[in-house]
Amino acid sequence: MTGPPVDEAAVASPACTPTAADTDVLERAHQEAAGPLPIPLQNLIEALDGVVYVTDTEGRLILTQRRLWTDATGEPQGQNARSCHPAGRSLFASMFGEEVEQLYRDIQVAVVRQMVPALHFDYRCDAPDIERSMRMAISPIVIDGEVAAILYQSVTVSEKMRPPMDIFLFEKLMSQNPEPGATAILTLCCKCHDVAWPIGAATEDATWIAPEDYYRRGGRNDVVVSHGLCPDCSKEMRALLKTKGQPAPDPT
Repeated sequence: MTGPPVDEAAVASPACTPTAADTDVLERAHQEAAGPLPIPLQNLIEALDGVVYVTDTEGRLILTQRRLWTDATGEPQGQNARSCHPAGRSLFASMFGEEVEQLYRDIQVAVVRQMVPALHFDYRCDAPDIERSMRMAISPIVIDGEVAAILYQSVTVSEKMRPPMDIFLFEKLMSQNPEPGATAILTLCCKCHDVAWPIGAATEDATWIAPEDYYRRGGRNDVVVSHGLCPDCSKEMRALLKTKGQPAPDPT
């Protein structure tokens, strides 16, 4: 997730299957409200389109789709063998860039407190040779008038092939705290995928350009990539967090 902010390859694999305790609160509430749950929650999640995961109100993972991260034998495949995301771990731990992590923490707070309804927004989640547009929905799971969990769902809107761009390689995503003197850091807007130019510029001082223009200007591939928000996308996302006459929530 070169998408907002979530690294999709870092969400759980079968080795990270939640225990009964992880989903007990949802199943118990369902049983009290409507009798025995006829379908296991994991099966419901697997049936949904796109990339789906459920967190508790603090942002800790409860459920993810196994089918997205396994091969035909049920074993972890590709990046998942290296990036298993255990149930109970914070969703925000898989995000790149402090500004992006804070935005999603604020979204979680706003939805949990029911200050905003379900949020929907479009974003880019490119691969090196694919330009991919996606739509994110972040929805409260409400039981007896209280938010018990949060459902995140990303679905693909469109895809088109293009000449490869190595800045979209998963391996180029950096940790939040790179070592001093590390290779030049390139910041991508996690929503529109514009690039902060020149390389290494502070986001507030950068000119934001399309990835194609990055290469036209002589942009290099020997960089590590972090995520941020360009001014236009930051303004758009913050506007989503505002209710009538109310500011965005204070996460504290």
